Amino acid sequence: MTTVLLYDHAAAPLRLEFPSSWPDAVAAVNIGIADTRGTVLLAPAAATVWAGTTLAANAAAGDTTVTLTGVAGLVRGDTLRVYTATVPAEDFTVKSITGTVVTLSRALLYDHTAGASVVGRFATATVDTTVTDTWSIALRAIITWTPDTATPVITDEAIVRPAALALAGLRERFVVVYPDEYRAIEARGPDGWDKLEGEARRRVEARLLSTGRFLDALKRQISIEPIMMDTIRLLVMVSSGSKWTNQIPTVERMLAAAWEDFNRHAEWYDDNHDGVEQSRELKAAAPWNPIGRSW
Repeated sequence: MTTVLLYDHAAAPLRLEFPSSWPDAVAAVNIGIADTRGTVLLAPAAATVWAGTTLAANAAAGDTTVTLTGVAGLVRGDTLRVYTATVPAEDFTVKSITGTVVTLSRALLYDHTAGASVVGRFATATVDTTVTDTWSIALRAIITWTPDTATPVITDEAIVRPAALALAGLRERFVVVYPDEYRAIEARGPDGWDKLEGEARRRVEARLLSTGRFLDALKRQISIEPIMMDTIRLLVMVSSGSKWTNQIPTVERMLAAAWEDFNRHAEWYDDNHDGVEQSRELKAAAPWNPIGRSW
């Protein structure tokens, strides 16, 4: 998935979730950015990696909270890893923090003793993109994340964009249309909706990017709402075990129909965000075809 760098932003945020192949003890990560011609846009510099801490008390398999020695800098949604030399490492996501007690997004799988190492599995950085002659709209670049271990670097394509999809009232309409599925989302914790909406947005963006279009450039953003709704609903169902197995094929057909309907309408993608409609920015309406037919 292409990373979006915010255009003309003094501190455009970037975040890396560590791949599972990176070892437990990654204490530092450098970030560098170059354009697709190899021109350096950001010389390698230190990203922010959480300093790490230890368990302040024993934690047993099945526990949904742990007590840490320190929590400074942690926020909801951060991914942590607890490990020792004798117990398998396991990752968990921070659901909430009260004092030094961290509520986890899931129950622990193993017993861990006081003093076990707890490290962050993420790195963050900000980039100043206010020099717009350099950081121009639609600039493509490669981000390189380099750990302080003998581990392969991670590269990611980035593109400079001035905005992101913002569908007002999406959550409220989802609650009304799909109340059962929304209750399942709420059961995942306070960040359940945000994570599922973000994943749905990434999937929709990826599909549009495969056709050379940018989701944030879509002027009639309401036209993508049915696709977002059904993508979120499908994500809930396929990640809920066998609860909705029988309904998944129906929802998949609904999502396919939503894409069919979207493609049947002409759309304007304001790629350079200048508010001026240009012929190259227009997507013509696709010929109407009944769903499931080749004619």
